[in-house]
Amino acid sequence: LLIDSSAITLLDGAKKSYPGSRSYAGIKWHACFNLLSGKMEWFSTSASSVHDRRHFPDIDLLKGNLILFDLGYWDYALFDAINRAQGFFLSRVKTNAVITINQVVKGIGKPLVGTKLCSAPEEKTQKNR
Repeated sequence: LLIDSSAITLLDGAKKSYPGSRSYAGIKWHACFNLLSGKMEWFSTSASSVHDRRHFPDIDLLKGNLILFDLGYWDYALFDAINRAQGFFLSRVKTNAVITINQVVKGIGKPLVGTKLCSAPEEKTQKNR
């Protein structure tokens, strides 16, 4: 599933109902698409000044699915809710995120459990040797 939003600028007369993030009026369309079927699974609208994270589909819709989203939805509580719903997520990492390695599924990284991801040694590859 892919979740994203898109903002559209409106005429100034709509400012009261749809305040934008600057001085203009705007509406934001939030949507969830199933990339395998091409079907839109969910959508919502808001004023464009509303943060993306405040509009997210019901966690039950995400159960057992891989969810792709951008940094606008980054939230530790959301990640936990997706995990509890037996879902999976993929997003870029915020630059100020503090991530602790709590499990190594495969490989030689077992000694890294409990360390911060930013302090883990970088694996040498041909590209960065």
